[in-house]
Amino acid sequence: VTRYYAGAADIEFFGADTTMYRENLRSQQPSLWVSLRHTKAPPGVLLQLVTADPSDAESLTESGTDIIEAVPMPAEIQQQLAAFVEAHHVERPFVKRKRDRANLDAGRNWPSGTGDKE
Repeated sequence: VTRYYAGAADIEFFGADTTMYRENLRSQQPSLWVSLRHTKAPPGVLLQLVTADPSDAESLTESGTDIIEAVPMPAEIQQQLAAFVEAHHVERPFVKRKRDRANLDAGRNWPSGTGDKE
């Protein structure tokens, strides 16, 4: 096991992400996700971001170039995050998005595969 100290990081909490924070805190092992980028300068990695949002962490993996690792969330951060969720979480009912009727009707006059109007 190789350990690096890549530097200090600020962790920002956002009110719109409280549902994901709550799920993270309720998990068996609350985690933080650390994004590192390879660099030629010592220690060989650059700290990009630390997040408590698992969906944010998943989106960070899409580039395929950065190292994204989950680490156990320290108890102090768990307490701060729980207080943030308690103060800012708003239950939002799931609303199924309806298709825009105009967009459905727009393609009816177009022959399949041509892109030109009849």
